[in-house]
Amino acid sequence: MIRVRKLGYTRGRGVRARAVLTDINLTLLPGELVALVGPNGAGKSTLLALLAGDLAPATGEVRFDGTRLDLVPPCELARRRAWMRQGAGVPFALSCLELVLLGRRPHGTRAASDLRAARRALADVCARELEDRPADQLSGGERQRVDLARALVQIAGVERALLLLDEPTASLDPAHGAKALGAVRVRVDAGAAACVALHDLSLAAAWADRIVLMAGGGIVADGTPEEALHEAQLGAVYGAALRVVRDPVSGRPWVLPPARP
Repeated sequence: MIRVRKLGYTRGRGVRARAVLTDINLTLLPGELVALVGPNGAGKSTLLALLAGDLAPATGEVRFDGTRLDLVPPCELARRRAWMRQGAGVPFALSCLELVLLGRRPHGTRAASDLRAARRALADVCARELEDRPADQLSGGERQRVDLARALVQIAGVERALLLLDEPTASLDPAHGAKALGAVRVRVDAGAAACVALHDLSLAAAWADRIVLMAGGGIVADGTPEEALHEAQLGAVYGAALRVVRDPVSGRPWVLPPARP
């Protein structure tokens, strides 16, 4: 689905140039949920923007189903790739249902099935009651859920779809955060590929098939939650004595903050 080789990105020019990403190699496959984790400034959002085609790499390349990403027709990319950015604004007055329905515009349809899909996506993220609310009058958490619903409805019915989500659980309480990633998981289990930037390491471990741990613009680890999230590695990346324990039910890692002195 997505294959990245020796990807690099530089911000600024001349003496102000700064390497943001260096030598990134990554593969995303259908039926796989990959979590990008790492401290602030690690390069997660920049990597997602490169995968989405919003930014052009300085070095290396991104291939989408074997074709270089910049050569994929924009209309095809919009139909198969949904991209949820951080802090996207509402350019004009829309209800939440109208905002979610924008996700169907690349498909050029205005069928009753689009309306049903939009309402289903809102229900999947626990936001059905918001459909008539003005989108510019929502709380941060409410807006996150509506934005995620728009991304989900964009790939409704699409085979080998790609979901790119930048902090979809930001501002969400634990219950809504789990529900949001559960909705993503349903799409992944149906054949989509998803790459999701998260700060909650335990949430990432609970829902992701793979975790890509980033720091300083590079990839430190890429593997299962058990492989990527161990105390020595996390301590080196985050500069804190994070503790890793096991969920007594699933056996997956829980990452706890440093103990109080």
